[in-house]
Amino acid sequence: MFSKNHMKIYKTFFALVFPVMLQQIISMSLNVVDNFMVAGLGNESVAAVSFVNRFYFVFILFIYGVVSGTGVFISQYFGAKNFLMLKKIFGIGMISSVFMANMFFFLIIFYKNFLIGLFTSDKIVFDLAIDYLYIMSFTFNFSAMSFCITVSLRSIGVNRPALYITIFATVVNTILNYILIYGNFGFDAMGVKGAAIGTLVARIFEFFAFLAIIMQKKYNFKGNIKEYFGIPKEVLKKLINVSTPIFFAESFWVVGTFFLGVAYAKGGTIFAVGSAISDLLINIGVTVFLGVATSISVILGNNIGAKKIKYVMVMSKILMRVVFVMSFIVVIVCLVSIKPVLMLYKIDPVNLDLIVKSMYVTSFFMFVKMLNWAIIVGMMRSGGDTKVALLFDLLFLWLYAIPIAFFGVIYLKLELYEVMFLVYLEEVIKFGFAFYRYKTKKWIKILV
Repeated sequence: MFSKNHMKIYKTFFALVFPVMLQQIISMSLNVVDNFMVAGLGNESVAAVSFVNRFYFVFILFIYGVVSGTGVFISQYFGAKNFLMLKKIFGIGMISSVFMANMFFFLIIFYKNFLIGLFTSDKIVFDLAIDYLYIMSFTFNFSAMSFCITVSLRSIGVNRPALYITIFATVVNTILNYILIYGNFGFDAMGVKGAAIGTLVARIFEFFAFLAIIMQKKYNFKGNIKEYFGIPKEVLKKLINVSTPIFFAESFWVVGTFFLGVAYAKGGTIFAVGSAISDLLINIGVTVFLGVATSISVILGNNIGAKKIKYVMVMSKILMRVVFVMSFIVVIVCLVSIKPVLMLYKIDPVNLDLIVKSMYVTSFFMFVKMLNWAIIVGMMRSGGDTKVALLFDLLFLWLYAIPIAFFGVIYLKLELYEVMFLVYLEEVIKFGFAFYRYKTKKWIKILV
């Protein structure tokens, strides 16, 4: 029998998790839609778009690193009902997001040839990727601000507005892709350029819709300009201490995943296409993970801010059971999704077996990936244990996964699925350390 407290925790968790998951599925599809809809143009276009989307993924995770720290504080300040400090933290998050977006924008303007050259030497793929990346760079400021608003709303348990806005933006993107990629309704066929333009317009619509939502008084973010500035020094110091490890964790982790993509691409175009298709399964896991981690972070963060420490540990144990079951479900969903996903691509029979095996490896390792995400991102970060989380995120990736990827592709000449298996063993090792840290309870820290 479940106690009333247990049922309340389950109810709160699932009320948060499903809107976030749906919103994340649709939000990620804004870029994944491009990948699907250029499939009819051939492998070169798929490879080009997938390379740029890897870079966009790097960008989004950098932004996530910037705003995750502010999300921890917004969650705890909301629990403590200190809405003035909530606004000031939100202001810092928006400024930091725009700053980071412009850094990426200028990086692309001046170094786009070098960045794409890391992935491919194929002239056709290179030229297509350059065209797509240049247009996509203009989405960065809009995406960064929208993401900051999304994280801020999630931190106080508000998810539905983001879901509705993202559905709208995805519909806009899909319609424009249909018109511009293949030249429907009298428009010229623009190929990958059309896909990029469709995404840019959708991101602009998305931002202005989010801006309208965040300015509603009932969410406690609306205020005059002064309320977003003038944060006390002691609070700023705590924010920096907590946010800096998160930022470095996301930054180095995402750069690491970027280099994993480079390592796979060294195996040739089919390795690049195979890893890109396998990444679609990872996107399923990321979708669920963000819903789970966000929900855990909100529930635990609000209660840590309210200083209900004993209740936090009770809740965390209950949530771990839920995560275990959901991780198993994710594996099943990934396995079932393999054939439908492959039907969307034109893959010759010789390479099909290689890609299928790679997708099976990715699917099975999603189980332990989910557990790690829940503990490190959902629990440890919400509790302010960001320095140890930083260590876990980086140590195994940079000292094991990246070296083994390059070594397996370049020197051992392994098949893609064999390299992926060796790389994903990192998650198993990391889980042992993360679970031990969780059991010590040292990750629970009161920040506000």
